[in-house]
Amino acid sequence: MGLKLAKKNRKPEVTKIIPIKIVLLGDAEVGKTAICNKFIDMDYPDFYLASIGTDKIEKRCYLNNGEKTKLIIWDTAGQERFHSSSLKVINPRDKGCVLVFDVTNRKSFDNLERWLTDIKEKNENIIIFLFGNKIDIDKEKWAVKEEEIEEFAKRKGLQYYGVSAKHNMNINYGFDDLANKIHDKLKQK
Repeated sequence: MGLKLAKKNRKPEVTKIIPIKIVLLGDAEVGKTAICNKFIDMDYPDFYLASIGTDKIEKRCYLNNGEKTKLIIWDTAGQERFHSSSLKVINPRDKGCVLVFDVTNRKSFDNLERWLTDIKEKNENIIIFLFGNKIDIDKEKWAVKEEEIEEFAKRKGLQYYGVSAKHNMNINYGFDDLANKIHDKLKQK
């Protein structure tokens, strides 16, 4: 809980911090951990180290309406052998998910359909955003065309953000947008 001082000689007012859990899913080596690290202002790694299991990071930020929130982001392993255990972090109470693929890796894009099916089996009401990582790479080296990504996102009802963990492009915008959409959905209930 955060404290906000009231007028002089009054007790401080306690401001509620709204926790929002977001799960990051996607194939191995698409940049989920690098995205998390950039979001919490850590350096981009010089080498790849595969995640094993799940890690949790937290970051406090403000919503569009000025309320404070604490984003609790679960970074999951993407290797095939961890697929089912990565999905175990999703429960029916969860509100948000970021599904990540690598624009230079066709297989990571093709596997989105499976990820979506598995996510919806766990929680059909979760808000899912799509992050296409590595957009800083020359488009001639992309394995997926932008039009194809946009068509897929539209067909599946997903908000899409092209991001770059290496250059910290659009990551904050994507997480901020998702946090606000989750908060708006919670307020409607």
